Amino acid sequence: MKKYVDPKTNENFIAESVVSQVGVGAGNPNVDAGSQAETPYKGKVTVNFREFKFRRGINTADILEEIRGKVKGIPGALVTVEKDAAGPPSGYPISVQLTGLDYEAMLKEADKMIAFINSKNIPGIERLQVDVNKESPELEVKVDRVNAGSLGVSTGQLGFNLRRSVYGQEISTYKEGDDDYNIVVRMQDDQRKNESVLFNQSLTFRNQNNGQIVQVPISVFRQHKKPRPIT
Repeated sequence: MKKYVDPKTNENFIAESVVSQVGVGAGNPNVDAGSQAETPYKGKVTVNFREFKFRRGINTADILEEIRGKVKGIPGALVTVEKDAAGPPSGYPISVQLTGLDYEAMLKEADKMIAFINSKNIPGIERLQVDVNKESPELEVKVDRVNAGSLGVSTGQLGFNLRRSVYGQEISTYKEGDDDYNIVVRMQDDQRKNESVLFNQSLTFRNQNNGQIVQVPISVFRQHKKPRPIT
């Protein structure tokens, strides 16, 4: 961006500000809106451009293409360059959705589709990819409300315990000098990815019928049903 700095005033006549984020707030607002998942592996750089009358005739679309060319081929990183979309999140302009019962089979079919579409060299399609985390597929949990209600347990309690196990809960802050470090408690990586361990953890609550403190595995409140198609 140095070439867009006025040598006389030493001011950037293209960008008003450049903000970088890592982890928190680094998701794509067009497709990740509302998601509470932690993304420490993601980073985002937001460039706010000046009004056109101050940009000396330079089109921001040309800047985007220039940035795309600069960030191509970075080993171990996948970089997407997009402009801010006005209005509510609407997802990607084009998406292909697969539905089935076999998660691994769908991933293989998705890879075949990507290879086929890429082989056609269709103009406008860039960095086609599977928009799922292969290591952490989505798991739907349906609560047996009758069973939970009979013991006085709310769906909020169940959801809070599962969320704390997977995403963690901030319990305190450790201060060292001028730096503050959040202390977060959650299950170990191998435990929170193990369905058996996740649902066999004990839920502690007070029984509304007799007032006693009770510990019951979360699996007791989970409603089992036939497998549904995975999307």
